[in-house]
Amino acid sequence: DLVLNTVAIRWKEKYPNGKLWIGDLNASGHKSHNIGRAVDIYGDIDGKRRVAQMSNDTETIELGKMFVDTNLIENIWYNDQAVNAAVLKYARDTN
Repeated sequence: DLVLNTVAIRWKEKYPNGKLWIGDLNASGHKSHNIGRAVDIYGDIDGKRRVAQMSNDTETIELGKMFVDTNLIENIWYNDQAVNAAVLKYARDTN
């Protein structure tokens, strides 16, 4: 997928030791994943995966901004309302 590849390249350029884990494409039990267009993404800046979250909200927001910058994303969902608000504000501020 162009979007995932673009963001992964940008993440690796910024964090050479970092990683992104992309999963749950077409995952059963995930209603939003049933057509292969939704994924769960976890990442870090040091190669140490944290379970179900980034190592901090700053990284999570930064990753969201990278997706927004592709201009190809329709929706991003977060469980954390502060992170959601920050990425949504960035999307609105940058059109």
